[in-house]
Amino acid sequence: MQRLHALLFDVWREACQHIEIATSVSRIARLLEERVQIRGVLVRRIDHERRTLETVASSPPSSVEGAEEARLELTAAAFEDLLDWCGHRALFRSSSGQEAPNGVLPPGIDDEVLAGPLTVEGRAAGVLVLIADRGRHFDREDESVILALLDPFSTALENDRRLREMATLRQAAEADKLSALTRLGRTSLTADIVGAELGLRPVLQRVDLV
Repeated sequence: MQRLHALLFDVWREACQHIEIATSVSRIARLLEERVQIRGVLVRRIDHERRTLETVASSPPSSVEGAEEARLELTAAAFEDLLDWCGHRALFRSSSGQEAPNGVLPPGIDDEVLAGPLTVEGRAAGVLVLIADRGRHFDREDESVILALLDPFSTALENDRRLREMATLRQAAEADKLSALTRLGRTSLTADIVGAELGLRPVLQRVDLV
């Protein structure tokens, strides 16, 4: 139990310290290799609008050929089944004889797999997949480990989502700023602008937002 608590402390530290999901997963995977006999870790993001599952982080990248580009579009019914599985916070272990939930696993994985849902504020956000060393099978203790990992990995995935969202907003704001300056015939805001208190007020307010 103490070893698990120590592992979780280190995992949480990496999940909160590194905002980009690829970086945090890579560093966490190295920690897990010392505790669980695995050869790879995958994180798959759920896109609710497009009804897709996409691998956004894989460590090491060579653990599954083509995993980084693996994206799967699901039918409405299959997507609902996936969300239902995530809602129950159930685990999937390939040696259990169960059929894998729709989209959980990308193609190209032949080894034992243990997967669990990643959720943020009760909303399905993605899937965590652990790939066992060749010839090895996961056990009950490994299931306890992945259950404990779901929260820090969910946090890492949400941090990455917010980072991408902020980058998108920044690009849009920069584009608005450039458009506003172009309409004003200027390249900067270093001097007073005639009309700043009249019709140009809405434009300048958007520039100030940047």
